[in-house]
Amino acid sequence: MKRFILCCLLLVVMGASTVVYGEKSAPRIGFAVFDYSNAYVAYIRKGVENYCADGKASLQFVDAANDQTRQNEQVLTLIARGVDALIINLVDPGAGQTLLDAAKDAGIPVVFVNRAPMLEILEAWDKCWYVGIDWMAPGLVQADLVKADWNAHRDKMDKNGDGVLQYALIQGNISQQDAIYRTKAINEQFAAWNKDGSMKNEQLAVQEAGWNTTKAKEVMETWLVKYGDKIEAVISNNDAMAMGVIEALRGHGYFDDPNKKVWVYGINALPQVWPLLESEEMAGTILTSPWLQAVASVDILLDSLNGREPLANAGPEFAWSGASGREIRCMDYAIDLDNLKDAKEAYTNCGYAE
Repeated sequence: MKRFILCCLLLVVMGASTVVYGEKSAPRIGFAVFDYSNAYVAYIRKGVENYCADGKASLQFVDAANDQTRQNEQVLTLIARGVDALIINLVDPGAGQTLLDAAKDAGIPVVFVNRAPMLEILEAWDKCWYVGIDWMAPGLVQADLVKADWNAHRDKMDKNGDGVLQYALIQGNISQQDAIYRTKAINEQFAAWNKDGSMKNEQLAVQEAGWNTTKAKEVMETWLVKYGDKIEAVISNNDAMAMGVIEALRGHGYFDDPNKKVWVYGINALPQVWPLLESEEMAGTILTSPWLQAVASVDILLDSLNGREPLANAGPEFAWSGASGREIRCMDYAIDLDNLKDAKEAYTNCGYAE
């Protein structure tokens, strides 16, 4: 019955856009992407392609265009076409069980990348893994970066000279784990530093901007009307929103006068913010390396297919975590002007060309 269903779905979705790379004799990996238009995930996808360019695996990519029903059909189609393994970048984390069941029924290993399923799902099968970043880590590293700048440049950051960092926090989608945990990390670290006196701080405002540059610019415009020069730093859950913040600040002349400068921090170290770091309009960002996620996803599957312990010899940039023991968390790095080359190397490996 399952074979019949798979065959029917194959006929229905054969028209779905699929891209194939590599030699047919190599292990066949299907990569189901939640949305090709997402800039960060596009780098992971290109990283997987580049990592497999030597023929270690052949690849089939499908784009769900942010539609979970479509992704379900595409994954079943990949299975029906005979892929040996799957990488799945979920549209909806709640759909992980459905897709895991399909892979398990077919007896093929699966890696969920970047967007985690409900993590208890990983405990249900020993050929299932998650590769991504630790949800708290980018926020923790970002908090440390802000504190390091405060300690090194307090004379410049503390515009009103009161010994307190006045900052605003701009969030992604507050229903998503990335935004929840990045914000939690900032709030907990800053509260601890207020308590021990190592960095006195005051949160002036916090608002959601949905990971969106335009929305973040609108939020910052509102804050500038309300708080004006009182804002000394803006901490953003991602680079896209930090770019919107900088657009608003630039429009109001905040980078023309060193005494008015606002220190802006992002997460992802996207190529779009490199010029902002070089112009010192952005103070810093966090490299959540798409290259490390691409490499780990492929290597886990190849190890599994070849009967090896997955990532048994992984370096310090990868860390196993979680109750399931099948979660790989890729290390995050603080990026500023001094080590921008590290971000450039990671994204170059994922197909970016300056």
